[in-house]
Amino acid sequence: MDEVKEKPKLRRLTKKQRDFANAYIDSGNGTQSALIAYDTTSANTAHSIASENLRKPTVREYIESNAQRAAEIVLELANYSEVDAVRLNAAKDIQDRAGFKPVDKSITTNVNIDVAPAPIIQELAHGLLENQRQRLGSSNRVVSEPVGGATADKERSGDTDRVQEEKVPD
Repeated sequence: MDEVKEKPKLRRLTKKQRDFANAYIDSGNGTQSALIAYDTTSANTAHSIASENLRKPTVREYIESNAQRAAEIVLELANYSEVDAVRLNAAKDIQDRAGFKPVDKSITTNVNIDVAPAPIIQELAHGLLENQRQRLGSSNRVVSEPVGGATADKERSGDTDRVQEEKVPD
């Protein structure tokens, strides 16, 4: 006589296991689900609880039996979430569940931009130069702040500037 083996009856889930499984179905994140369902604030403890729960046949069967609900939630997130990152992660999750691994690509772009000073900056710099001239008197000589151990002396003569560097003792 052929004997038909029946699946062994699985134990019922505890309230915390059911809460964990429901949170896991909603989020797909075991650690976050354990933080919600169990009395812990430690991410390490929650990770251990999640790992242990996801190895239990009763918890896995409950999650798998509710996979349709989970798929609907992920599809809803992929289609209607207002946050781009959530939609992207939901789409990746759908691909993963369908057996397709999204291609990992990274794009590097270098952009070189030459920026000329805005006219307002040029006007401000010119105004500062004029103020410095007025403070020093009517002299045509302007001394700038020391830069790299040297000062730049500028003499105005017509439309051109001549710059002469002098070493400043330390």
